[in-house]
Amino acid sequence: MHVSMATSYDTTKSISDLPVPSYRMLREVAINLIHKHPILMMPARLPIFLYKLKRYLFPKYFLYSFLAAGGEILTDDLNLKGVHPDKLYAKAAIHLIELEKNNSDPYLVWACVLLSGYHWKIFDRDEVEYLIR
Repeated sequence: MHVSMATSYDTTKSISDLPVPSYRMLREVAINLIHKHPILMMPARLPIFLYKLKRYLFPKYFLYSFLAAGGEILTDDLNLKGVHPDKLYAKAAIHLIELEKNNSDPYLVWACVLLSGYHWKIFDRDEVEYLIR
């Protein structure tokens, strides 16, 4: 099951201003993650999680981490010339996590766990070392 993103992305924009898929696509990513990596989604109480997804109530770094972990179902309709959306979301999430001041936010820990799931698929030594610290 692949979901396409209807939005195009201008690569000259800031890495932290990536387009966010529609709720329908976000729900598909959530269902995909629950089936493929249930341990990553263990903290999610599905009705509350979907409610927050629908209303974009999660911090941006968490949303990008979520999309990086489950972004393989997003097709490459962003006009990015061979760049995978999940890789862009992972880089943006790490950038936003570096800027985050509140280290006690539980979404920060969950975002790092989701990014570890992403790095299970695509290994980048520098990013993994940052997440470990």
